[in-house]
Amino acid sequence: MYKKPGLKAQNNSRIFYGYVIVASAFCLQVLGLGMFNSFGVFINPLASEFGWSRASLTGAIAFAYVVAAMASIFLGRLNDRFGPRFIMTICGIFLGTGYALMSG
Repeated sequence: MYKKPGLKAQNNSRIFYGYVIVASAFCLQVLGLGMFNSFGVFINPLASEFGWSRASLTGAIAFAYVVAAMASIFLGRLNDRFGPRFIMTICGIFLGTGYALMSG
């Protein structure tokens, strides 16, 4: 086949950077959504440990869903303005800080 001068063969030894982004976004989604969606597993242990009612616990998670829905409108506008890299960085920092505060 005819090869154009000056073109080099593509180096396929490295992982495509898009796959790194997809894997990072997947991990953040699993951590962020996993916290909300696994809450039902912890209702009875939390109620027995702290003496809270199931109604107060489910009310708290319902409030968190409402706040997340309202924040998504604001974050969507910020995402359009600043781009997803900035927004994911800031949200990842907040998520990590929240997990660190909850652990200790």
